[in-house]
Amino acid sequence: MNTYSSFFIFSLLLIFNIGFVDNVKAAENLTLDLANDSELSSESQTLLADLEKQIRGTILAIKEAETRAGNTQTPIHIALSVPSQQKTNLGLILDFDNLAVDGAKVVSVTPGSQAESLGIRPGDKLTAFNQVRLSDNNSDRIIEDFQNLIPGDSVSLELKQKQSNRKLEFRIAGLSLPGFNLEVGESSQIDSDVDSSGTSPQACGRVSIFFRPPETKDLYPVLINSIDDDYIHRFRETIRLPVGKHKIKVHELITDPFLQRHRRTSSKAKVIEIDVKANTTYHLAAKFDRSKRMKVFRNEYWQPEVWRRTEKSCEF
Repeated sequence: MNTYSSFFIFSLLLIFNIGFVDNVKAAENLTLDLANDSELSSESQTLLADLEKQIRGTILAIKEAETRAGNTQTPIHIALSVPSQQKTNLGLILDFDNLAVDGAKVVSVTPGSQAESLGIRPGDKLTAFNQVRLSDNNSDRIIEDFQNLIPGDSVSLELKQKQSNRKLEFRIAGLSLPGFNLEVGESSQIDSDVDSSGTSPQACGRVSIFFRPPETKDLYPVLINSIDDDYIHRFRETIRLPVGKHKIKVHELITDPFLQRHRRTSSKAKVIEIDVKANTTYHLAAKFDRSKRMKVFRNEYWQPEVWRRTEKSCEF
């Protein structure tokens, strides 16, 4: 087992898709509306203005690189989706490789962290976590529990400091970082047709799983299994559909640590019916119901839903 340098590890899923589409000028047509909230502080407004400059500079650099590569007539489509995150600030580094009889040694404490404010010092020994005594038999479980902590969780620690024992009860501090989406250019090449019969233009809408939904609202990604009983390849993320009602079968991709699946239990696909309107994109997600997280076998812990609608021209 390797020494863990942090007890909370959050993941950043980055979807970065570059493709080429017709009649779009990516860098030139990039419009950002970042610093438009009058309630933000002047410092935040300055940071947003700097971010806008950085994004514009990056897009122009990509454009110049494509020009040098000879792609002068093929403007760029870029879509970036970063999910919401929850970041803790406990700030402990413990040695679980050399677990002693009297607990796991605190190797270091991050300056300015919650651990430092609680008076935890290097050399202290962690003996119990949430009323569970630390031992070789359960150290993996303790590490996993630490990793799953999120801001606001109640925590109880028992420590041995020099010759005295100390018990701490507190809530984990941290930040909830919002997710964001950035798209430059058109995304027509991400789209694919389910029914493209007919030679004349036909109004349509879209269903999409391209952008990651906000996990802070208990919304998680899904995979589209089929539409109107037609199998959909798993790598198709945005699909054009004729106007009208459609049945979309999806699988959930919930990663919430509070959801404990049994090894022999697999998630069953669920159907959501959408009355597709012209020029409308329906972004799909799995809504996690925490109150039913133990009802995994009955598949009652989630429901598919449309978490976002966007307007965009669509024709077959």
